[in-house]
Amino acid sequence: MRSVFLVETPLQMLNAIEARFSLPLGECELVLILSDPFPRNVFAPLLRLGRWSRVHYFYLDHKPALTRFGWLGGSAADRLNEYLKEFKQLLKRFRFDRLSRGLGTIDNVVLGNFLQAYMQHFANLVRASRTYVVDDGTDTLRVNGLRQERSTSMPSRTPSSLIRSIKDRARHAFIDWDTAPLDSVTFFSSYNLNVGPQDKYVKNGYAFWRRGISHCQET
Repeated sequence: MRSVFLVETPLQMLNAIEARFSLPLGECELVLILSDPFPRNVFAPLLRLGRWSRVHYFYLDHKPALTRFGWLGGSAADRLNEYLKEFKQLLKRFRFDRLSRGLGTIDNVVLGNFLQAYMQHFANLVRASRTYVVDDGTDTLRVNGLRQERSTSMPSRTPSSLIRSIKDRARHAFIDWDTAPLDSVTFFSSYNLNVGPQDKYVKNGYAFWRRGISHCQET
């Protein structure tokens, strides 16, 4: 069995490590999202504890791609910035998709924050047999609520022209993150959750970290 974790903050990493040693996940690899707020050195102490079979790094720039074009009018400058923003997103998704597809067949995916569009995209792209969601503060409660709302209501579709339909398909294929709802996720959470009928719940009692604290106190 092979599992891949996708995390981007130290808090997500703490819960990911707990999942790594509490759930039957087999061989575990880590995809670590790096950013300006959380560079590689921030994760160094936790990386050693995870005993990952392999670690992949991906830098994600969260800054907006805004450039000043003083020689253009306001509307033209805004339009050009929008084109640059979409081009930047296209390159970002291309690199992310290449990394994701290069991972090969995956049995389980463990995500640090399911509210993030690129984490939903990752789960939709690799199509693992099971997707776990760990805690990232109270965002877990929001994710559970949103998934229950989706299970009781169907999204409405608005008619569009042929040209608009082609553009939308192109954006979905190359630019936008794929945030289509998954059929089922498993919450690995310290919260007492009542999940929807399509989802599963495993209680996170922090057994791994409790054992570590007890060992430190004894020594």
